Formats: sequence, structure tokens, C-alpha cells
Amino acid sequence: LSISSGIDTAQVSAHFRNSIFYENGGFGMIDRGNLVDEITFSHCLISTCPSDVSCDGTNLINVDPNFISDQDFQLSGSSPCIDAGQTDYHPVSITHDLAGNHRVTGGAIDMGAYEADKASPTGNTSRFGVYIYPNPASDYLILKNVVNPLKQASLFDANGRLVQQWKLVPTETNVLKINEMIAGVYYLKLSGSSREVSEKIIVQ
Repeated sequence: LSISSGIDTAQVSAHFRNSIFYENGGFGMIDRGNLVDEITFSHCLISTCPSDVSCDGTNLINVDPNFISDQDFQLSGSSPCIDAGQTDYHPVSITHDLAGNHRVTGGAIDMGAYEADKASPTGNTSRFGVYIYPNPASDYLILKNVVNPLKQASLFDANGRLVQQWKLVPTETNVLKINEMIAGVYYLKLSGSSREVSEKIIVQ
């Protein structure tokens, strides 16, 4: 949005769920006015958090949502917003998205106004029920269906050197940022108390 704020909360408290706030212009993402009540977020994509708002919350991500285009805000197949919402927040009376597609499809509701085509994303890799994509990747890796006891992700280069580690959140969509990695071949190991999953990852 480039003319005004994405949200005007000047008169009420606000609780945002399953939403996408990406590259808002104008007055920014939120116009608080004289609001003194709370603003909370859960299961949202937020590209830039306003300075006067706490964006701490559950399952928040801040990467490119991978819309189909700058004019079409439906989700592409590699979007990190797919199945990343919390279905419990969705009113059962709403059965279709903004485009008229059935909602909910897949393992969970998608973030944003649209349900994506649930065909397998490009580069998708499945191992022991864990989905890792895109692969090749450049900015981030998305992990879905992470279940206990997988608790940690470790990225090793081709020489076996550890270059990055992340703490995993079971049952949530986990986004691993790799935008500072040098292009090349890496190995991603997901580990827990009694289980390991390893995959070859190509960073472009």
C-alpha cells in the first residue's frame, strides 16, 4: 500500500492472525492514532515492524511472500505462507478465499487472502515426512511437517564445516534464512534426540 497505512487502528485494539504485511508505503504498515490498547500478531508475515509496535508473536516470518506477481497477490507454489497459518483462527462460516477457491486446503490455512494451489512446490524434497524447499535456493529454505523430536537444523558446507544452525519449532513452518551464504553445495542436517534427516542443498 503506497497511499495510506495498511491498517488504521486508531480507535480499537487489534489482534492480527494469518495475515501478510509486505512492503507497505505511505504512512507505513499501521496508523495507531492515539491508540493505547494492545496490538498483537500471530502466524503472520511482516516485512518491517513499525517502531511503535511490538511484533513479537507466534510463528512470525519476515521474508518475501512470493506472490504470483506485483499485481497478483495470490501465493506462488514456493511461498513460505502456504500452510503457515493457524486454522483454529479461521471462522468455520468462511469456506472460500477472496478468489472463490475452497478454504481450507492442505495441512493448514495459508497466510493472506488466498489459498494457494497445493501442488508440490518446485524443488520440494520429502524425507521422513519433512518437506524442504525450494532447492536450489537463494534467500531461504522452508521446512514443513517438522515433528518431534527434530529440534535443530545445521547447515554444513561441502568440506563438512558447520556454517549455520537454527532452532526448530515443531509443527510450525520453519523459515531458514540463507541469503548470506556463498553459492555452492551444502548439506542440511535436521536432528533430535533419536532422529536425523540429512539433505543436499544447492545455494544459488
